[in-house]
Amino acid sequence: MKNAILITFIFLSFVSCSQKKSGTKSKFKIIVGAAVLGVPLSGGAFLETEDLSNSNKNIIKLDTDNSATIPLETYKLLFIAFTGPGEKTGTMYCGAIDNAGLQSASATLAVTLSQTNCPQTKYTEFKEESF
Repeated sequence: MKNAILITFIFLSFVSCSQKKSGTKSKFKIIVGAAVLGVPLSGGAFLETEDLSNSNKNIIKLDTDNSATIPLETYKLLFIAFTGPGEKTGTMYCGAIDNAGLQSASATLAVTLSQTNCPQTKYTEFKEESF
């Protein structure tokens, strides 16, 4: 799809052993495959995490290197990204992973961001809550 952006998520953790510990965090970095296709996301990328064990939500602006640190849990992840040039400007792209299990030292997940996803209620609510 012309407007789709494939993003590969490489989750890196600095966990000293593979057993999950309370409070352990996972650092992940987003590698934007579309950058080589000429679709920069210089307007920023935003993540809403919903912990599926307790329904707690958190909104995170990804760092300039498209990374964030979150606790190891199982999440529903929503993403909104903008082409820029300024923060939260330009074309908006949206995507989700409904059941992302961050339970080990590393994991690889993929999501497709697309303009056609953005009118869905879950993205409009995310945008209203965070912007």
